Amino acid sequence: MTDLVANVAVIGRMQLMPGILPVRLDNPPVECLVAHAFPDHMEDPKRGIKVDTTDCTVFTVTHRERGELDLALRTNVLLVFEQSIAAISEVSIWAKAGDVVGKMSSFIRQIGTTDVKAFFAQGQGDQMVGWVSPAFTFDRKAAAMMAGFLSNMIVSNGPSANPIPSITRRVMSSLDLVNLGFYTESFVNMFSLVDDLTQEVIKAGMTARGLKEEEQRGLLRAIKEERLKVYLCNLSKLCGWQSLEEANSDLFERVLKVNTTRNNIMHGSRRLLAKEAVPAIDVLLSLIDWLRANPFGFKIPTFPLLRIAEPEFSLVPLASGQSENAESAAPAAPPTDRA
Repeated sequence: MTDLVANVAVIGRMQLMPGILPVRLDNPPVECLVAHAFPDHMEDPKRGIKVDTTDCTVFTVTHRERGELDLALRTNVLLVFEQSIAAISEVSIWAKAGDVVGKMSSFIRQIGTTDVKAFFAQGQGDQMVGWVSPAFTFDRKAAAMMAGFLSNMIVSNGPSANPIPSITRRVMSSLDLVNLGFYTESFVNMFSLVDDLTQEVIKAGMTARGLKEEEQRGLLRAIKEERLKVYLCNLSKLCGWQSLEEANSDLFERVLKVNTTRNNIMHGSRRLLAKEAVPAIDVLLSLIDWLRANPFGFKIPTFPLLRIAEPEFSLVPLASGQSENAESAAPAAPPTDRA
């Protein structure tokens, strides 16, 4: 079987040891070879691609025995993209952990979607798929004009007058962690928030029932097993609300699964992939919505529409001549999830 090659331009100049480093990834298993270089451009004259990479480290990630992968399927491209990032992150962490001098390692970290300036994967034959991040390709002149608009006027309705609630800040920090490639940490951060909110809602319910703070602390400390389940079902019902298991059995089952995931992380050092972390965080956000409807007067602020950074991959056709940048090479069609 042939190999599949992905080229990933990562913002920043990462000082790593020379040579090609082998990396073994799981779920699904694949052997990768990771090399890096510092070219001024990522180019393919046959397709009219030319992306400025003077501010990047360009990684070449070879996925062994994946050359037959159909890049017209978005699920396949997303797999190659995520595992390419994972392989680069593995190299970065490995280099950082083994750095004895320590002068450069402080500036090296694992990477995520928002660190990638451009990504291109070459499959069998002339099949190529690519993506250039919109964060680095918008019109700078138009942006500069907008930035200069009313540049001398202080906005009254800013962070000082309308500060971000701490709960919202914690939710947004989890989103940033996902986009930066810290999937496990993002999930743990969000689970910690949900755990705090669950306790605060139940404490508000116990206050409504007439329990004093000392009595509340004693009762909560006495719960040693299945804490989240007891809070969301038994205590919630005793406080005069409803049991999550009875009110929404589907959400309850999903909450139990993410609770198990959290325990495996905390007690078994399990690492999450993006495809695991994002659905698990969605479950926690659904639980926050349920907690928000509590009748005890505990207010949980609403969040803005938070979206995970998702690449919009396109099949890149052959071009008759060269062009100045990747945007001028019109894609034939985006990858699909066809059967």
